[in-house]
Amino acid sequence: MSPTGGLAGSVIDDGTSGTAGRAVAPTMNHAERFGRGVRVYFDDTMGAYELTCSGSETGLTKANGGTFVDNRPACSIPYYLDGRYEENVETFACYGCDYVTCEPFPSSMTFNVLEYVQTGVRPAPDDGAAGESGAGGGPPEIADFVSRVYPGPYELTIRYYTDPTCHKGQVFVRPPVAFALAVDGGGEGGAAGNGG
Repeated sequence: MSPTGGLAGSVIDDGTSGTAGRAVAPTMNHAERFGRGVRVYFDDTMGAYELTCSGSETGLTKANGGTFVDNRPACSIPYYLDGRYEENVETFACYGCDYVTCEPFPSSMTFNVLEYVQTGVRPAPDDGAAGESGAGGGPPEIADFVSRVYPGPYELTIRYYTDPTCHKGQVFVRPPVAFALAVDGGGEGGAAGNGG
């Protein structure tokens, strides 16, 4: 990585570079902070596809190999997040993706880089039943979490297919690209790129 957080040599020569007869191979162009996430822009996406909701999508992780911390409780267990009560009602979102589709590889993706860390417990809100806390007779204290942006560095792994059904061929995996972004308080900006 360069001292400014940009990429040094982020374009990987894996035999797919060149012009005439070049194979499909999405590459990272640059990345930037986007709200409380990271938006990554890609080149050479024409003819590449991604199988969504499959667990084999392009992914962003910590450069040290770790995953983003998310210790929030399972659905139907309420908690506080950043001072706000979250009922955490069980909905279809609790089960994650349930519809796998093969889509053209996008020109950009935005990744969530928030971590959710428990800082303690707080009294549950009053449910109105004789002044007892804990909605519906739930626990009198519930977990209290804060969200924070993981500052990096990050590692991007690009996974893609070359057929529009995502079933005829194998999934191709580009070598991971590590990068850092300027820490700017979570606002937009702070780009890192490959210089090309």
